[in-house]
Amino acid sequence: MPTLQYLLNLTRHTPRDLLRLLEEIRLVEASGNFPASGKVLRQDVIREGTIQYANRYFVGAIRNEFAGYDDGPEEAEAALASLQALRRQKFRRDDFRAKLTELTGSGAKADRLLKLLFYAGAIGNVVKVNGAGSYLQFYHRRDDASIYLRGQLIVHGALCHAWNIPFSV
Repeated sequence: MPTLQYLLNLTRHTPRDLLRLLEEIRLVEASGNFPASGKVLRQDVIREGTIQYANRYFVGAIRNEFAGYDDGPEEAEAALASLQALRRQKFRRDDFRAKLTELTGSGAKADRLLKLLFYAGAIGNVVKVNGAGSYLQFYHRRDDASIYLRGQLIVHGALCHAWNIPFSV
């Protein structure tokens, strides 16, 4: 995959996310923990920078998207813990509900939490295209996207990096 596409796929396509990602890569290069890259950044520097971005910024940014909602901090923790505990990138609503019930004792808010995760940019839909494959649809700051809870869902790539979840797409 081309480096620019790889980097953009780890953001929610916002300037803030992209700048934070590039800053983490810059910090890794400046740390001296890796041999100097020269004119072209080394792949291991980029990879470490993306992991630092995912851990230091992205998970917290998703958590912060729950601010202002009733029980926001508690719901954010329950939603993120359930999503992380799935341990896979692709999942279905019933998988999430079962994990939420296992962790919190109730799956009653599963649909609400999935919608909030979708609006935060943490998950997206896998959209099938009439036998011609599929594409990924994420919402973050796009007014015309909506979550389809009966289909297959996907965890954002940056969360996969942060939680060491294998990529399936």
